[in-house]
Amino acid sequence: MLDNIDKPIEVTSNTIPIAAGLRYALVMLGTFAVGRGWVPQENIEGIVTTVLTVGTALYGLYRTYRNKQKLVVAADAAPNSVARVV
Repeated sequence: MLDNIDKPIEVTSNTIPIAAGLRYALVMLGTFAVGRGWVPQENIEGIVTTVLTVGTALYGLYRTYRNKQKLVVAADAAPNSVARVV
């Protein structure tokens, strides 16, 4: 657990809004599917909304899990008077 302590803090320089890009891609896929006749136009809004909602929830759960793991590493490295892993 303590082998991460010597590593510097990493900050991403990614300035591309990935979530916005995914939303645009999903809308374009929906438009393509409607154009091909695979999905009726009346259903596309519900499908896009469902995919975005489920995707957002899954991403939120993943981030919460990942942040919790980082807190465990930090608490394990800190003195017991500051933080402990229970």
